[in-house]
Amino acid sequence: YADAFLDPATGRLSRNPVAGLQAAYQHFWHEHWRSSLSLGYASADLPATAHGDFIQRTASLQANLIYSPVPDLNMGVEYLHARKQLRAGSTAFLNRLVFVGRYRFQF
Repeated sequence: YADAFLDPATGRLSRNPVAGLQAAYQHFWHEHWRSSLSLGYASADLPATAHGDFIQRTASLQANLIYSPVPDLNMGVEYLHARKQLRAGSTAFLNRLVFVGRYRFQF
């Protein structure tokens, strides 16, 4: 999101209000299995002079499943779906599947 725009009439920077919301929930299915669900939304109040390529609003959904066979090891999969809408009105989508592994070394 653009934080500010140059007003061509006055030559001054004007702020652009941006509001967003993020919510998440984590559920433990079993001692070794857990999932998270996350939803996000953001919207910018762009001036009429803003270029059409600037982001007007976004929305996203993420869901995962994590397996922890021992306390320091996590393995999982996550799905992400996101949408962005530009000021000009065009919309783009992102779908991503991520596999992850993490081992936390203790010193």
